Amino acid sequence: MQPTIKLTNAQIAFYHREGYLSIEAITTPEEVAWLREIYDRLFAQRAGREEGNQFDLAGAETPWHQDEAYWDTDLEYNEISVWIPLQEATPENGCMYFIPRSHEMEVRPHHPINHDPRIHGLESDAVDASQAVACALPPGGATFHGPRMLHYTPPNRSPIPRRAYILGFGTTAKKRATSRDFYWNRQKTTAREERAQRAQHQMNEK
Repeated sequence: MQPTIKLTNAQIAFYHREGYLSIEAITTPEEVAWLREIYDRLFAQRAGREEGNQFDLAGAETPWHQDEAYWDTDLEYNEISVWIPLQEATPENGCMYFIPRSHEMEVRPHHPINHDPRIHGLESDAVDASQAVACALPPGGATFHGPRMLHYTPPNRSPIPRRAYILGFGTTAKKRATSRDFYWNRQKTTAREERAQRAQHQMNEK
């Protein structure tokens, strides 16, 4: 099977320099329609919710954050995230925003959204978003970013649901020489975590 797209040397250099990349198409319209049908069915069925494999979602913004702020403090990561909108992504309905070159910094302090420990989502402290870039895309386009890249999506102010398919790729994480303290994750007491713990306890009893 032939690849749908092939990145140019200029695009690859842009990703390494700026920390993100946005492309107009990574797949076909037919595959987008197929993915959208599966996406809607899984959410309608609330698939995996009782096992803690579904996060509580709302139509609000996803605040500025770094993905690595959620991860294991003892590991060093070499990862890339691919965000694929399944309908047109615009500033009105919540396209991806990035702060160029923010991937060069360490993991910043974060806190649960609204400082509410019941919320799984994290928000980075004191972000200067004056240099932020919006990445509007057609269905089946994609953005790419690494785990320390500051990114954000605004609230969906359109009349249609915003659907996005997110993929993660990486090499095996390596043990860090020194651990870090992501104290913000210890503060969380979310309903999703309670469901996951309950499901794990039930499995252990079998």
